[in-house]
Amino acid sequence: MKKVISILLCAVMLLGIVPLTAFAAEEITYVDCYFEKFYAGNSVSFYPELREEDGYQLDSSYVAEGVINGVKWVKDSGTYTERLGEGSVFESDCWYTVTVYLIPKRGYEFRRSNGGELQVSGYVNDRDADVTDEFDRISVTYTFLCFEKSTVDILGVSVNINAPVIGNHPSYVASANSDTYYVDTAFTDGGYHNGVMWVDVDNMYSFVQPEDVFQANHTYRAVVSLKPARGYSFASNNVLNPDEVTLNVVFKDESGNELQGWVSGGEASNWASVAAEMQAGAGSPAGRTDIEKIEFNWGYGDISGTSGYSNFPPKSSISLDALAPAIVLDIFQTDNTFSLGELS
Repeated sequence: MKKVISILLCAVMLLGIVPLTAFAAEEITYVDCYFEKFYAGNSVSFYPELREEDGYQLDSSYVAEGVINGVKWVKDSGTYTERLGEGSVFESDCWYTVTVYLIPKRGYEFRRSNGGELQVSGYVNDRDADVTDEFDRISVTYTFLCFEKSTVDILGVSVNINAPVIGNHPSYVASANSDTYYVDTAFTDGGYHNGVMWVDVDNMYSFVQPEDVFQANHTYRAVVSLKPARGYSFASNNVLNPDEVTLNVVFKDESGNELQGWVSGGEASNWASVAAEMQAGAGSPAGRTDIEKIEFNWGYGDISGTSGYSNFPPKSSISLDALAPAIVLDIFQTDNTFSLGELS
């Protein structure tokens, strides 16, 4: 018996000298909350799904105005804002903000810096959300625009875009080959212009700006932002995350050549960005174009070669867009004689 007691005492003493860090709580670096799809006509839920294996849970005991089971919903119709309760239904074309209040489970804690700053990323349905440190808990906030529930899935998309040509500026004009979806020309975030973005793969994936020109031996990525027409949505085959877009993507250039693309981002409900990579080619034109004869109608008669009239402006530049993009002729007047300058 004395031997058993001695062993127990030794065990207690060992526990006393083991550093507390050996029993430190496991850190939580991100949180994610899952709701039913945010479609018009669906009920507003105050019971999001959390992964069982994650070390956090709803702070269902938190009491505050509009908070039910640790969740708060706010609707913004554009003309008024209101808190929502159980039994509320999503309406189309309204903005909604959901805030979820979370606390760590026993044996877990939210990661913080040495200075105590919260270091946790937040997501709602796998979409980036804002995380706020409320000391006893954290709040995860996500805002979205609600759309009508789609009745038809779009399984594939085809997009027209001008292929990159060496020496030419990028084209930010793209079109959809269907009336079930369209190019979101209003999207201008980041490197997007008119819903189109070009990326130089061989230059550390940097954005290609409108004033840039395509370089030889460079591969470029075209990314186009698409939206479904009303009554449609981009298809998803992902059961865990039904908002992840899965589409067959085809890009076509001005000659009708097809290039297989892929989905680079988006939500099945209302948005998808699609991409394809292609190498800048010689194209036509790719710099200069040979012109055998040019005639202009100006003033009181024709100007052809070196003949002209004294009332012609001292120096003019005429862009020949109809003949070849980016070609300009300088016309000079000297003693009633006109001569054509070099191509610029």
